[in-house]
Amino acid sequence: MKIITLCTLCFLFFLACKKDNSTNRTAEDSKQLLKRVVLTSTTGNLSYEVANYRYNSEGSITAEGTKTYVRDEKQRIVRILDSRTPTSRADIQVYYSTFLPSKVAYTLCTFVDGKTWDSVVYVHDNTGQLVKKLSYLTYLSNNNLPVSVFLSHFEVFAYDESGNLMQLDFYNIDQGRTIHCGQYRFARYDTKQNPMYSNDEVRSMEYALEGVINASKNNCITINDFNKNYEYRADGKPKSCLVRSATQSYTLTFEYQ
Repeated sequence: MKIITLCTLCFLFFLACKKDNSTNRTAEDSKQLLKRVVLTSTTGNLSYEVANYRYNSEGSITAEGTKTYVRDEKQRIVRILDSRTPTSRADIQVYYSTFLPSKVAYTLCTFVDGKTWDSVVYVHDNTGQLVKKLSYLTYLSNNNLPVSVFLSHFEVFAYDESGNLMQLDFYNIDQGRTIHCGQYRFARYDTKQNPMYSNDEVRSMEYALEGVINASKNNCITINDFNKNYEYRADGKPKSCLVRSATQSYTLTFEYQ
């Protein structure tokens, strides 16, 4: 399992969009929810893709790109459906901690063959911050009983003092050896709220395109060798963002309801 490939390809977003030409903003603008994020590539292998957002009556995200979120009466995400993810991650059940009900304990999904479980355990520090995600594979017998469990890979998270993701490290387990296979460094953030952010731990670490897309509280402006230059509306919400590295260039465009 190549985790970098999965993490980079499974979340490839975003399609070209209309501009917000209004120059006079009112207080109502600040209540607008994100409708669509569009990614347009001017270099590299990508052309453009789009992620549409939907919300329920409580204002909680229920759809994000190809993902659909099912929520319980506490507005917690309890199931994630992703029509674009093959095999193991297309239907994920989410379970929460008994002692910390707002924190995810683990997720569980079944491979298409019905003989393998894919489970991710969420590890928190003593402040409740997510610091590690451990991915386990469980093989089942013909009677659907677990016969073997092994750790396949894990991710380690570090944050800045504002709670934004600062560093994300990927590790694979190969024949009992732990191999560091990748890293994102989210070096700088601005002070404005990221419209893709929500307080849902199970989706709060989504990322793609070498970290260009992320869901921290604030807008990240430096990720690895990518620099992001935001253009903001009068209400402080991002209108567009030019993303550049030495070899690639993207434009993100934000539309609101």
